[in-house]
Amino acid sequence: MEKELDMVVFFEVLFVLACIVTLWFTAYVVFRLVTDEHR
Repeated sequence: MEKELDMVVFFEVLFVLACIVTLWFTAYVVFRLVTDEHR
């Protein structure tokens, strides 16, 4: 049970990190596009 729980937590952390990175990357790309349009 402990190993199963550790794997679940590990994948949950990976999933959260992936979501954060994806959101940050998307926000960065949108920010760059908006700033490029204004120039």
